[in-house]
Amino acid sequence: MTEMSENDPTDEGPIQVRAQIVGHPWDLWGLSQIFDGDNALKISVQGAPKPSGAPSPNLAIPEERDRFARVGHDRMAQLSAAVLDRHTLADIDLRVIAEEAQALVTHVNGVAHLLDPEFRHVRLTGVTYVGKGGNGSKSIAEWTANKAFTGLGRHPSQAQFALSVIDASRGDPALSFVLEAWQLPLTWASLYLIWDRIAGTSGAAKGVAAKGYLTEAEIEDFRASANMARDFRTGIRHGSPLNKPRSAPLLRLVDGQILMQRLTLKWIGDRLAEGQG
Repeated sequence: MTEMSENDPTDEGPIQVRAQIVGHPWDLWGLSQIFDGDNALKISVQGAPKPSGAPSPNLAIPEERDRFARVGHDRMAQLSAAVLDRHTLADIDLRVIAEEAQALVTHVNGVAHLLDPEFRHVRLTGVTYVGKGGNGSKSIAEWTANKAFTGLGRHPSQAQFALSVIDASRGDPALSFVLEAWQLPLTWASLYLIWDRIAGTSGAAKGVAAKGYLTEAEIEDFRASANMARDFRTGIRHGSPLNKPRSAPLLRLVDGQILMQRLTLKWIGDRLAEGQG
């Protein structure tokens, strides 16, 4: 994320805040028809002209070709709402505004999916504000995170293992399911899919512990954390409120990931050794 600002704290508002959203041209246009600013919440989607048929870039134009290579058919529009605006520059906190904008975009996506099953959600890419004494912006990019290391290719055994697993998965529905679940976005819900499938082939929780895949305490910690997590960012598994919160601290999502990785590797090892495929 990047943040820029230039303001005089003594300047008075109102301060207009705009959120930049990206999505398919038809979905952006549809939102602009529902949210035209003439509503109690002053929600407005602007800069989304009505497409003519299915969008098709003119690849003969370098700018169109480059844009299509970067973002496909997506276009940008502006989202505004009364809840995002501020009275004075002193009220500006771009981190707070970005969180409010993301919550608004999430709710807009939710109601749009209810109205149109073929709606493709729009994404927040940044927020900007303009006041008498200055302006500022915060960019929220969804790029692949940079890193300086990979755990792949570090030992010849990795290639042998990977090929063996892929070969076995072609005739093993359970193994195929688990591999597909591992490529889902990391959430408690996706990790629980892995747990469910492996436990279902191993005699449930007692069988998993008896085989030495995980200890009973680790199983209890994982299941409790997955079922009791209430943070949407980590992908909560249940929507019902907690009537009896757990006394012990819940695991972090990364700790749950490590447990399911250990479980999966041990389960796969036995499955390959037994020739189940």
